[in-house]
Amino acid sequence: MAPRNTAQEKDSSAVKAARISARQGIIVALIAALSGIVGAAINHFQEPAPEVQHYIHITGVSTQGLSDTHPGVRIVLEINRQFYSYPSDAVWADTGQGVPGEAFPLPTNQSEFELRFSAFYRADDGSSRRFVSSEEVRYSEKQIPVENTFPLVLLDSEFKRGVQSYGTLIVRYEIK
Repeated sequence: MAPRNTAQEKDSSAVKAARISARQGIIVALIAALSGIVGAAINHFQEPAPEVQHYIHITGVSTQGLSDTHPGVRIVLEINRQFYSYPSDAVWADTGQGVPGEAFPLPTNQSEFELRFSAFYRADDGSSRRFVSSEEVRYSEKQIPVENTFPLVLLDSEFKRGVQSYGTLIVRYEIK
């Protein structure tokens, strides 16, 4: 009797351990197929997370250091390079307490918002002035809700920014 090759025996026993019956193979294939179908169905029927729409609300405009008794303002708001104008249904808005504000939608699918304000100002004598700021404000979506103010200074006839001696416009706003 010839001696057996022990390496060959080891390979043969390893193959036997890995073998499964045809019935077991079909069951494994069915389980894999069902898990794929169930996973696809779950993903298909899940509703996507609702898109959150944030709004900025101009809640008012006040003046500091300006002597006009009945000024009018028109605020230009830039949000992520998209422009809005307050008031949107009139040429001028009044300043002071109790003046109704207006809400504007923020761009969707963005996690950060860059805000910049400027304003046109109508004095009591009918003359117009431009108020600006070189500043911008950034808010991440995680910081919302926000309530804040934004100061604007006169852009004089020589187009110099920051003429503090004339006065300041303060824009009040909130983001929800």
